[in-house]
Amino acid sequence: MNCTISKKIEDLTGKKFGLLTVIRRDDEHSSDRNVKWICRCECGTEISRYGFRLPTYKVPACPVCKSKIMSKSKHPLYFTYYRLPKDQTCQEWLDSF
Repeated sequence: MNCTISKKIEDLTGKKFGLLTVIRRDDEHSSDRNVKWICRCECGTEISRYGFRLPTYKVPACPVCKSKIMSKSKHPLYFTYYRLPKDQTCQEWLDSF
């Protein structure tokens, strides 16, 4: 008896994680077990990320924006940004760069 477990994949298109918005599934880089998604950062950069990791990133952004955020970690709004729900961003924080 061959038993296969099929896992329904949640469509993340349009969902926002920090500075990243999911725009489409990345079939070219996905496997049967792990689905990758093309995400657009608020700066316009597109990157591919695993869907299961998107909600867990400490700095959900492209590498360029991530380095800017981390270099400004002493910024007064740094802690406010990380206390927001994952689907919200603080515009004042983003405008401070």
